[in-house]
Amino acid sequence: YYSIGDTDWKVVNDCSVDYVLYYVNPWGGYDWFPVRGKVTEIDDITQYVYTQNYSNQSWDFGKRRYLSEINKKYQLHTHWLREEESKRMWYLLQSNTVYLHNIKTDKIDPVIITATQQEHKQRGQLKNRISYQIDIELSQTRERL
Repeated sequence: YYSIGDTDWKVVNDCSVDYVLYYVNPWGGYDWFPVRGKVTEIDDITQYVYTQNYSNQSWDFGKRRYLSEINKKYQLHTHWLREEESKRMWYLLQSNTVYLHNIKTDKIDPVIITATQQEHKQRGQLKNRISYQIDIELSQTRERL
């Protein structure tokens, strides 16, 4: 069992997905969305440098890095959703309280949705289906090197 706020969640081990998004819906309750598409983990590295005096006649650095920060970001891709399923996505995309649960590592992190894209399938076997790319950033994790 996991506790998020005042809600306890039971996670089923035979879940067929690696990631689940939990979010607060417009009525104040928690909902969930299993991510059944591709998930890409991205390390966004910010380097802080300072400029110092140097001479062209020596091997001194003119700029020197004094700190590097790594922020974890993810690109989550949904499977092709029917229009009815897609309508539920707006509740997730507009939520200010979202958590990413990595089923494999058994870790839940608060996240911020930074961007979304929709792709509409108009032809073929998956006609009238919608797929989403959801870009998120971990809200509390920052590594310093």
